[in-house]
Amino acid sequence: QFAGNGPGRTGQPSFLDVRKNAWGPRLGFAYEVIPSLVVRGGGAIFYLPEREGGNADRAEQGFQGNVSVTSPDSGYTQAFNLSTGLPASPKVPNLDPGLNIFGTVPFAARYAGFAPKMYDWNFTIEKGLGRNTVIRASYQGTAGVSLLANREILNQVDPKYLSLGNLLFLPVGSDAAKAAGIVKPWPGFPDSRSVAQALRPFPQYTGFDHDVDADTTGHSTYHAVSVSAEHRYTNGLWFSTSYTFSKLISNVQGENPALGTFIANGDTSTQNGYDRKADKSISDQDVPQHLVLAYAYELPVGKGKHFLAHSNPVVQTLVSGWMISGVHNYQVGYPLRVNSSLNIGLFSGQERANIVAGQPLKNPNYHGDPNAAPYINPAAFARPAPFTFGNSGSNLPGLRTPPLQEDDVTLGKTFPLFREGQRLEFKASAFNIGNRVQFGGVTNNVDSTTFGYISSQFNRPREIQLSLRVVF
Repeated sequence: QFAGNGPGRTGQPSFLDVRKNAWGPRLGFAYEVIPSLVVRGGGAIFYLPEREGGNADRAEQGFQGNVSVTSPDSGYTQAFNLSTGLPASPKVPNLDPGLNIFGTVPFAARYAGFAPKMYDWNFTIEKGLGRNTVIRASYQGTAGVSLLANREILNQVDPKYLSLGNLLFLPVGSDAAKAAGIVKPWPGFPDSRSVAQALRPFPQYTGFDHDVDADTTGHSTYHAVSVSAEHRYTNGLWFSTSYTFSKLISNVQGENPALGTFIANGDTSTQNGYDRKADKSISDQDVPQHLVLAYAYELPVGKGKHFLAHSNPVVQTLVSGWMISGVHNYQVGYPLRVNSSLNIGLFSGQERANIVAGQPLKNPNYHGDPNAAPYINPAAFARPAPFTFGNSGSNLPGLRTPPLQEDDVTLGKTFPLFREGQRLEFKASAFNIGNRVQFGGVTNNVDSTTFGYISSQFNRPREIQLSLRVVF
């Protein structure tokens, strides 16, 4: 179909519907129940920003034409003479509905013009302890609706044809296909094309260009309860700590997994386009338990402090102005999935492995050495039988990467200089001071010879940084 006015066109200015009811209310409250005890809550609907799909030229087929003319003998003879005119180029627009048969064509979903939305709600109880310390207990909920995704399989063969088995791979003109009663989609369909191609919903195409902004089938739910405490900077001490217990469920991580290390990192495609409910699982980014402790403490030694406040100037210069600070981060690992390289002949997405009942998902023989044993238990997974889908989930909450335990510590000292307001600051920072390793890169293809083994380090090794800073 071709949009626009004129012969061979739909008469529509666009294939997309435009949302006209994007109402985004916000509501919040705060109430002091008793002195130093405050209750807060709120909710809102937010609409995610959209970007221009496919760089604005993804649907140019039929409306652009070009011609390429080359020298017949690598430049010794001119390609053409200007005196005879420019070579003829294709006439546009080309409104042939059979354009690009057995190729990839742009796909514009009617609902692609609808901005995804997020429902957000929260409730917090906050209690002050004295003048400088606050403790909080919070609940946070978020739901994503019509999120941008890249997991629709619009041209997958219906799984009911799995019973054909190897016949799916044979040419549609073969004797075996004719004996099975396979009918060509149209009389001129090439005999050399496979039976599976003939059975696709759109047998005239091999692919659709709708990777960006045309799939709004994503959704997510997030629930979290957190407890935190914060002490404002007094008497040389500041600290903040929080513990979060949460669960994130989704059927997609982002609209384009190839965009980088943050957006949709590690996402996979749909296994069965006719069963999208099976995509819903624990999210790649689910971290059910997360503890963070941050602090800064000025040591009570030297001028104006509790210890050695009246010592001689040399001692005060050495012992005054020392501060220690740190951030300690501890969390469980991210969920894993196990895939297979099996091709079941339906032009479907990523095949998943089968789970073997009664086996632990994590290898009980793994004791921290990634070279000694696989991290995933090989006995817990198997390659699916030919022409069947794997029965494991999109992600497995019972199988996670190793946990993260990271400690960053800084020791610093301030030296007063010759004039008031001038000072020299020295800091020695150690990131991941314990040099703890969080392994990653687990080979999750059940058909791989290295299945289950860890191949890389996920976090950074210990780094020590020294710095001097002059303030004047």
